[in-house]
Parts: sequence; C-alpha cells; structure tokens
Amino acid sequence: MRRLLDEFAQVGRLDSEGTFTVDLSKAQDKLQMYRLESPSSYLLSLVAAANSSGARHLWINQGPDGILVCHDGEIVSTEELQDLFSRISAGAAASKTYLTELGIAIQGARALSPERLVFESGDRDSGTLFILNGEDARILNIKELPPRQGVHVSATNRFYLHYQRPSIFQRLLGQSNGGSEEPMLRRFALFSPCRLFWNNVPMPVPPLGGWDICERLDGESRMAKIELVGNRRLTTDNAGSFSGYLGFGKTKGVWLIINDGVRYQVEIPSTAAPNSRAIVFTGGLKKDLSGQKLIDDIHYQNLISAIKAGLDSLRSRA
Repeated sequence: MRRLLDEFAQVGRLDSEGTFTVDLSKAQDKLQMYRLESPSSYLLSLVAAANSSGARHLWINQGPDGILVCHDGEIVSTEELQDLFSRISAGAAASKTYLTELGIAIQGARALSPERLVFESGDRDSGTLFILNGEDARILNIKELPPRQGVHVSATNRFYLHYQRPSIFQRLLGQSNGGSEEPMLRRFALFSPCRLFWNNVPMPVPPLGGWDICERLDGESRMAKIELVGNRRLTTDNAGSFSGYLGFGKTKGVWLIINDGVRYQVEIPSTAAPNSRAIVFTGGLKKDLSGQKLIDDIHYQNLISAIKAGLDSLRSRA
C-alpha cells in the first residue's frame, strides 16, 4: 500500500491532454442532500457503481495509509466525468446509474477528510483521472493509464482514498484514520452479483439455511439448501428484469432485494405468507437520500407485486 501511495503521489505529473477544474462548492450543495448513514457508506455506492456498470469483480484492499477499490466494469470517459459534475451542480440527474453512484461515493468519502482522493478509469490506450486534494479537484484526460503495483490487471476503474496522517498519539496506539468499510460490506454487500475480494480474499455469500421449498427464477424448483449460482434474469410484464429465489420456510420469513449489489430488507406485505422468503436481484430502483431505504414508487410496487404473485404460484404448486 505504501508503494501504491507513492505512485498515486505522481499523478499530477502525468502526461495530460487537458485539465478540467471542478468547482466542488457548487456540486457539494447538491450532493450534501444525500445524507449517508455513515462516511463509510461511500463504499456501498462504489459497490452499486460497479454492479450497474457490468463489473464481474470488485477488489478492495485496505492498509493503514488508505483504501483502494478496483473493479472491471465499464470505463468512465473524461466527458462523462465532466458531465457528471456539471449535472450535479445544476441539480440534474446523471446520465447513468453508475455515474450517480460515483458522485455520491466521492461526496461520502470527502466526509472522511482524506489527504487525497484519486479516481482512475481507462486502459492502456487512454484514461481519465479525477484528483481531489483538499478542496482542489481536477479532471485530467491522459494518453495512457499507468500500471499500478498491486492492482489487478483487468481492473478498469480504481478509486483510491489516502487517509489523513494519524496523530502521534494514534501512531503510538497503532491506530489509523481509516473507516469501518469492511463491516459495512459484510452487512450490506455480500449478496453482490459481482464477486467481492477483501485484501485479495474472496468474501463469502452468507449461509441462508434450509428452505421447505424453493424456486429459482429460471424455473428450477428444488427442496434443498439455497445456493446462489449466478445472476439469472426473469423478465415480467410490469416489474422489469429481476432474478433470484422465492420460497417458504418453517420460521419467520424475510424478503431481501439486492438492488445494484446492495442489500435491502423490505417489510413482508400483510397479504403475503409470514414464512415466505425472497432474495431478488434487480437494479435501478430509487433510494432515499440516506441510501438505506428503497423509495416506494411504482417500480418498487410492481416488483413487490411480482414477488408476491410468484410466491402465490409456488405455494399453489407445492
């Protein structure tokens, strides 16, 4: 991590083709309306950005000096990054979900008062850099995205947060200014369709126990312990595209919606069986300003109705 930190310290001297200065004072007022539950919640926005951009892997490496988050999703162009901050400053929505999530992640990470924040996106042919030092923020279009020590070769997006240097007292106690990112991931992101790695170790999917009956949404029914085997899709007339598992158990049920890789537990409707279970993967549902709850709009209601209809159908065939 120290070597990586030294490499990122050189970003200001990369061969750039153009620099775009970001006025964060304008964007900050708009982004501050997103009241994240804690500063470490910025990482959940990065999980959502990775999943909504088609990433298959998300690597998180944390050390005493900072944290590096990489994924192999869609590349963010210089124009898209410039447009993101222009839209935020104007109070408009970003053009794509993963850009909105990136903007929220940047604002959330700023609450940790990092010494430096760097976002890189690109490949060996071209790249984009966002550099934040204090209140100085710039976007650079560079000719070639440099290789980084310890960064997975297939990573197309890299988000690096360099923590503030700890005080002498903190150093004596072996403390750093890092956040509680790992507990946040384990609580809300272990069902992420793109695979998570923490310090190069795969993060396991939580055990779900035995179900009396379970139907996988590609049509396969079985009496077995649930096993998540992929992000399958079932398209319905009124609920968009989603995938997952529906079923019933002997104990109190639970409905989980995995929206762009982040877990939301929703209240089971009174018209549904109290022992019903649902784990549904979807994307693009709107969240409240805290990022902790899904907004109860028509898209959400359509999905809830589709889950209930699927459970009713399963019970009638059991």
